[in-house]
Amino acid sequence: MKSKPLHLLLALLVYGFFYGIILYYFGEGIPMQIFWSQVFIFGFLMALAEVFVFDKMRKRRKKK
Repeated sequence: MKSKPLHLLLALLVYGFFYGIILYYFGEGIPMQIFWSQVFIFGFLMALAEVFVFDKMRKRRKKK
């Protein structure tokens, strides 16, 4: 259970970083406030999915 907050933070940073790079190069004329809010929201949602949804999917696949 202790690794979930660390996993969440790490996934937030990784997913947010890569989405930010993509958005920076392909997002034309986005104001910086909107840019950072989109990066944070996408990173946070993907981190939640990584910790809770994808983890359960991996465990279910290993059982079969």
